[in-house]
Amino acid sequence: MNEILDIKQQFKNIVQTRYKKFFLHACIHVGCKETAKDLIQDTFLTAYQKLNTFKEQSAVETWLFGILNNKILEYYRKQTNEQKHIEHQTEEEILFHKNGKWKKEWLYNEIEEKEHRDEQNKLIQILKKCFLHLNEQYQKVFSLRFFANKKTNEVCKLCGITEDNVWQIIHRGKLQLKICIQSQLKNKN
Repeated sequence: MNEILDIKQQFKNIVQTRYKKFFLHACIHVGCKETAKDLIQDTFLTAYQKLNTFKEQSAVETWLFGILNNKILEYYRKQTNEQKHIEHQTEEEILFHKNGKWKKEWLYNEIEEKEHRDEQNKLIQILKKCFLHLNEQYQKVFSLRFFANKKTNEVCKLCGITEDNVWQIIHRGKLQLKICIQSQLKNKN
């Protein structure tokens, strides 16, 4: 009984004193403060519910980081599955509502269509420019994953890196592209 109370006290102390460490870790991995907060909250809740199963084979903080890392992996798996669902929509589901009417985003008049194409071309040019600013390895991973539609395990083999590295490169590359695109758009205005 005293062991459980001691573990609960350790857990409470870690939550109170190490929250920032967990937050920074999650932010680095997911790149979004709100998502990081949600993952940490889920981590602490899961850990608290399972405190009585903690076997003390590691420090409580290490155990919590293990849970957080699993939550981060679950988050990326869910993102991948949601993306696959979107990719598997039929043309009909993409273009039409269930009642058979065209979805608004596919209805353009000629002026809107030309403006849309012009805007799209500008964005593509900015994206190409920003893509060239990525380092060689990032470009290779992005090209294989998104342009050649290679699966993650194929990218790993072709680049000689682990799956974790692929996801980290993709995450960091997306952040770099986002920053570059935003700065290019600001300079255009």
